[in-house]
Amino acid sequence: LSNLHVMPAGGSSYYRWREGAWRLEYERTLSARDRDAAILSLTRRARELGMWPEHPWGESIEDRGSQITFSALGQQAPVEIRERWDPDGTKRDALVRAVAADLPELQVRAGGTTSVDISLRGYDKAFAIRELASSLDLPVDRIMFVGDRMLPDGNDYPAAEAGSLAVR
Repeated sequence: LSNLHVMPAGGSSYYRWREGAWRLEYERTLSARDRDAAILSLTRRARELGMWPEHPWGESIEDRGSQITFSALGQQAPVEIRERWDPDGTKRDALVRAVAADLPELQVRAGGTTSVDISLRGYDKAFAIRELASSLDLPVDRIMFVGDRMLPDGNDYPAAEAGSLAVR
């Protein structure tokens, strides 16, 4: 476990195994004002675009402290249904553009197959890789990053762009 580093929410938080437990190394949280604005925009724009789920599988909006995530089908939607919902990404892209226009000071990105993530600007997976490399005193190319969306439009791509060994 001492060689496993967990950096959830696009790298805006960092947990490390120390002394037999996971310890928070850092967390770049959104302010209450930013979280409220993100939730309001996601809710309004998803409804306007016909993407608000009437019967979601789990929560539609999750406040992760350092990131707000909207899941168009709910966070527990089956993978096969998520993959069919927006195969070319046009629905998510429309929501990203609409929400980004409302929140120019925040970073708004397509997340997983049905999700949109909002966080502070500059805190993405490339940031996480660079922070990890610095903290471990390693070159970036000595870090392996495992993700499922490594193509240029994927939310894991910044880690590959940063120079890590990106594994899908």
